[in-house]
Amino acid sequence: MEALAPESVIYQPIQEEEMMAAGRQKQLRAAIAKLTFREQQILGLCFGAEVNTAVVAALMGTSVGMIYQHKHRIVAKLKKLVTVESGN
Repeated sequence: MEALAPESVIYQPIQEEEMMAAGRQKQLRAAIAKLTFREQQILGLCFGAEVNTAVVAALMGTSVGMIYQHKHRIVAKLKKLVTVESGN
């Protein structure tokens, strides 16, 4: 029986994980592109820039409660879009 080089045992799973992660990122980017402009703004401010919800509400001219509702709906929409695109 031929011995495997330690590199092949270590690197192959890492490469597969990186390819899977890249695929998930591509799916997520495609799903985000399907959001409305306002949804993309809220997503970017709340999750990308990590801006406080009260500040986002003030910037968007709405209430804090509405931003929380939007965030919840955006996350649910993204989950649905990614699931549909991945075929699950």
